[in-house]
Amino acid sequence: MTARDLTPTERAIRRLVAEHLPGMESHRITAYADKIHLATPLNQLGLSDGYFAAATISIERTYGFDLPDELWERCKCVADIVVLVEHYAQAEAAA
Repeated sequence: MTARDLTPTERAIRRLVAEHLPGMESHRITAYADKIHLATPLNQLGLSDGYFAAATISIERTYGFDLPDELWERCKCVADIVVLVEHYAQAEAAA
């Protein structure tokens, strides 16, 4: 799957995840995000514990919703985050 095959949400979530990886330098974020496969486990990327919490807060601010931790804890890969965001972003838009 190339970056052109991805939805805008998938591209945005990959970038938000990359921004919160430990040791990620700001000038490398976009290039690294482009290499993240949607099925890669978050812990394999290094997005665990506090880094994951920071990423979820950033995602919530970006998309304008606040989700319970239990929903975020179900996310095991970037694709899971995308599904969650797409579902709740649509729900918020409909409200």
